[in-house]
Amino acid sequence: INIDFGASAEKRNSANTIDFAPLMSEDNLNINEVLDAALEEYDTVFIDTPGDVSEELMEIVERIDHFIIPFRPGGRSSDGTIETFDTLFCNDLLDGNHKVMFVLNEYINEDELITEIDEMRNTINQKTLSENLTLDIDFTSLKVTMVMRTMEKLKENISQLSARNKVAYRAALKRFNSVSSDILNHLQLKEV
Repeated sequence: INIDFGASAEKRNSANTIDFAPLMSEDNLNINEVLDAALEEYDTVFIDTPGDVSEELMEIVERIDHFIIPFRPGGRSSDGTIETFDTLFCNDLLDGNHKVMFVLNEYINEDELITEIDEMRNTINQKTLSENLTLDIDFTSLKVTMVMRTMEKLKENISQLSARNKVAYRAALKRFNSVSSDILNHLQLKEV
């Protein structure tokens, strides 16, 4: 379920995705009603949110078992990630032990990876200790490739790519699948 009103999920991915905005505006449904209906259809439901904490997310946050929090390299993105973490976990909003997977998305080089992950890990660990939180936290990363960006931008599929880019795409897809596997393993979800 996509609750990011700034972007239609149908235009962003090929997974079976439900955009919440038209359901809210045209069908007068609230996010809990949509989530209930989705859970009747699917065993696992992912909620795609904007980068900040929205009113819709706050309405269902207590129903969420696992959190995947992507962040990009750079101060502003990391600061926003910390803000989101604070809002969700450091304000007595949620009770119990939650699994949280941070994904450094679109890093360019290994030095950037080490620096960004270490900084985020240290900040989150300090907050977890100071707030006495019982969270199961892990980190993974996804390195950006030009062929993936090009395919996303042009909405191309692999059959439209040159031979060189087909190889690059397949290698990038393996990298993406590895990150997906990290997330599934950490959250102890089954791949379907």
